[in-house]
Amino acid sequence: MNDIQTITVSNYKGAPCLHIDGEPHSGLAFWHAPIASGKEEWQEFARCGVHFFQLDISCWSDSSEWDERLRHTIEADPEAKIWLRISTVPPKEWLETHPEHVQVHYDENCGDRIEKFVAYASPLWGEQASVKLKYLVEYMEKHYADRVWAYNIQAGDCGEWAYSWQPVLSGYAPVQ
Repeated sequence: MNDIQTITVSNYKGAPCLHIDGEPHSGLAFWHAPIASGKEEWQEFARCGVHFFQLDISCWSDSSEWDERLRHTIEADPEAKIWLRISTVPPKEWLETHPEHVQVHYDENCGDRIEKFVAYASPLWGEQASVKLKYLVEYMEKHYADRVWAYNIQAGDCGEWAYSWQPVLSGYAPVQ
């Protein structure tokens, strides 16, 4: 598995399908959080032939944290292929330093003002997150090109590019 040359999506029996080196693949991937306690589960999935793992990291972290997270996964399964779920949500300190770039929500039930997550329209966040993402991808390609097979860029609530899954009205950040 460590010698994968190409990963593509193409038709298989009339439907889009992940192909690895030309062969159809289910794309089944295992995700576990927190990282440190997932080793036994990763090993069990590997014994069952599942070697794709989703791994949460932040582009705002440094490379030592990225290395630690990948190391845990690779130790659990020497054949691991990693799908990175990359959070672009800035740390609390960044949000506190740049309050005008924080998304403002209003609770639909009581009208309370809630400040949470970065506003996607923030040019400062966009510029800084882009630089950090570029560095992260370059780092992964240099050190883990044989392991990382997908990059999933995330933001917002649950990493799903939603400001909130709660009953709130959103879009009131000063930068919007």
